[in-house]
Amino acid sequence: MLDRLLSKPSRRPASLTLVLAGGLIAAGAEVARLLFRNLNLFHPSRKPASSWNPCDYGIDAAQVTELELESADGHILHGWYCRAAEPVASLLFCHGNKGNMTDSAPAIPALVAAGLNIFAFDYRGYGKSSGIPTISGLIEDAIAAAERHETIRPRDVPSILYGYSLGGAVALQLSHRWHFDGLVLQSTFTNLRDMARHRYPTTPIHHVAGDALDNVDAIRRSELPTVIVHGTEDKTVPTWMGRKLFDASRQGRELVLIDGGAHTNLFAIDSPRVVDCIRRLAIRIRTESAAVRTRAELPARASYPIRRGFRRLVRSLQKGGRSHEAPSGPLTDTLLPR
Repeated sequence: MLDRLLSKPSRRPASLTLVLAGGLIAAGAEVARLLFRNLNLFHPSRKPASSWNPCDYGIDAAQVTELELESADGHILHGWYCRAAEPVASLLFCHGNKGNMTDSAPAIPALVAAGLNIFAFDYRGYGKSSGIPTISGLIEDAIAAAERHETIRPRDVPSILYGYSLGGAVALQLSHRWHFDGLVLQSTFTNLRDMARHRYPTTPIHHVAGDALDNVDAIRRSELPTVIVHGTEDKTVPTWMGRKLFDASRQGRELVLIDGGAHTNLFAIDSPRVVDCIRRLAIRIRTESAAVRTRAELPARASYPIRRGFRRLVRSLQKGGRSHEAPSGPLTDTLLPR
């Protein structure tokens, strides 16, 4: 009896130690995952590359509408919709993880000159958009941008989703939540584990990188005609990642490798070729019998306004019944002066 009484306390601390150790390991892994994502995924800037005037990037002011839109969780997002004289497609552009949309603005004139409308917007925490970036937040923002794009684009041209770098991952997530007719991925990575192995080859960070933004799986499930553009000298997202995405894609795929292109300079190296492959995708979609096809609407398209309205109602009740939110739809549509 005495032996049993003495033995019980010794077992309890041992099991408690195991629980505490397991909790510490799990907490450590989560901290490491958050550190990896925060240090590598998001590098926003509130300052423009040159200015907030589209004209400073060679964009004709008469072709630009400056927009504000609201995400489902109440963040105000900023964007530009640039219109071609005779559009063959309308692009929704998801930019990369650094700076803001003005860093990609120098590419817009060449796209517009080729007949490609383009809606460029900033995620939460980037540029003039409110909030702090998160993976789920960026996807919410892309859904809000897709909803606005649907209301302003010409109805007789294809709607093409265009993602650059991290924006390619956002675009792939959006493609399973909203209807588009085509997909362009520029300098996009395969998944976070591969990026961790590439960036930290001697440290096992990939074990805690997580499964979010698995672009190989997302593109394997995609039904969209796809163009993948990558530089042969990309040290940030190596070329083999672009090839792996191409191999995983299934529908009307094309791989365009820009000789000598790095991660950020594909338009500077060979703008005509980048623009041409996007324009050819648009024309191919328009001419094929399945172009601008009618598909069953994805659930998020129907549920997005409901979720946004519900969240507005909750915020209104929290404010004592006084809603401070703007009405649904456009907040501002400003045609920039010449």
